[in-house]
Amino acid sequence: MLNDQMQITVKPITDWPSAIVGDAIHSMRTALDLMASEMARLKNRSDKDVYFPFSDSAETFDDAIARRRFAKAGDDAVALLKTFEPYRGGNDRLRAIHDLDIQDKHTGIIVTLAQFSVQYEASYDVNNIAAGTVKADLAAMHYRFPDNASFFAGANAIETLKELVDMVEGLLEAFAALVTPRG
Repeated sequence: MLNDQMQITVKPITDWPSAIVGDAIHSMRTALDLMASEMARLKNRSDKDVYFPFSDSAETFDDAIARRRFAKAGDDAVALLKTFEPYRGGNDRLRAIHDLDIQDKHTGIIVTLAQFSVQYEASYDVNNIAAGTVKADLAAMHYRFPDNASFFAGANAIETLKELVDMVEGLLEAFAALVTPRG
């Protein structure tokens, strides 16, 4: 009687996905700060202490603009900034970049592997079982933000990061249009 067994071992998730998500969030936040500093320099003003401002509410946003010295970027940049509403109750997705950046600095963003699928292909010779092959392919892995991940709790991490990168890229392009000669 032939007694065959197949053992499948799935290694536990490493900290790489969480590190990658944290780096992506931090890079987006940094890009916003670098843009704010560059806008100030283009106005021939010091970029010292200039940052992209975030706020807890619309009511405290003007104070955040002052604290983060964003006004050095010019009145047109401040007016454009206000259209993006980077505060809670405004553009919550944009605000969440700031919240996740802070979270990642203190506790890390631990994404979890929510689901994966495996495709198998196998062949064997009934007369010589050792001659067979088994091929496994992790076809799709879906990582989710943890429940403490601000606005994105439970969301697909990869899809959400792509959407956030697109949003930040659009925001940066809008500010670039303020200083790019038209013609």
